[in-house]
Amino acid sequence: MATATRFCAVGAGVCEVALTNSYYYVRMATGEDAADRAITQKVKLGFPSLDGKGAHINISGGGVAANAPNKANALKLLEFFASADSQAHISKNNNEYPASPDVPAPPPVDAYATFTANPMSVAAFAARQPEAQSMMSAAGWR
Repeated sequence: MATATRFCAVGAGVCEVALTNSYYYVRMATGEDAADRAITQKVKLGFPSLDGKGAHINISGGGVAANAPNKANALKLLEFFASADSQAHISKNNNEYPASPDVPAPPPVDAYATFTANPMSVAAFAARQPEAQSMMSAAGWR
């Protein structure tokens, strides 16, 4: 289901909750489309925190394959993406939170940056991925 459709369903009272990435909400709330902005006036962006443990955050990563023909340049590219300048640029242009804790969230994202992120490590996510996939499949999630 498209993000705008999810928000419309909540705003229209069809459902009470929609799951989406925060950057979609921020894009709609600050974009040029008046209809999108109106939808965000009817819904609220929230960051659920089960038992105060923090909200789930999506993670992104990069790596260099063992058989990469140009490992040095691949590593330079990853270092470039991780740099403060790149993180600031990516965050500003995608309405996302920067991956680096040393880079502040840009406006308008900063207005939503007061949530607590769950500190679960990537290794813990990976270890439970098969269990999560099984649950999603059983529930019919696509």
